[in-house]
Amino acid sequence: MDIQRTGPDASLSLRGVVSDAALLERVIVRNQGALGEIYDRQSRPVAWLAHSLVPAHFVDDVLQATFLTLWDKADRIDLGDSLLPWLMGTCRMHCKAVLRKESRHHHEATVPEQAGGNVEDEALQRQLLDAIEKHVAGLSELDRQIYRLCIHEDLSYSAAAQQLGITPSALRNRLSRLRAGIRRLFGGN
Repeated sequence: MDIQRTGPDASLSLRGVVSDAALLERVIVRNQGALGEIYDRQSRPVAWLAHSLVPAHFVDDVLQATFLTLWDKADRIDLGDSLLPWLMGTCRMHCKAVLRKESRHHHEATVPEQAGGNVEDEALQRQLLDAIEKHVAGLSELDRQIYRLCIHEDLSYSAAAQQLGITPSALRNRLSRLRAGIRRLFGGN
């Protein structure tokens, strides 16, 4: 049983281990050593989770992205007793992004084979993309950023919303209207 101290050394347990909360406070003030301690302490379970969710060649990238997110957002983390649940959730988010991106790239790689190199199909696809880009160019700056982040960069709604300083529900509503406008452009509902 690890009993916590009280008083000025409350960040140390009786065994001298610095708590996650104390390490996070040090990361907030940009202490790289504290980030290294968190990495040493938590990277193995985070890597195991990544291994279970993405192909092995993406694990290092996901692990790096997870701890970079910790570094970037340390001052916004609502910490319980441990950083591990937050790190696991962040790892899952990065794994989902990797899988979405891989799926999209796989689809893009197979489309030319399916099209058979048909010049007319390629020209029609280019016209459609140009029409969409023209429509998007006429939108507000915020809607253009939403389109770029969610469609082109394939960010999750929550990540894009956080980057833009709006709520995920507001982003979802705006993106829904944006997509409806594109459907109307091509005669859809």
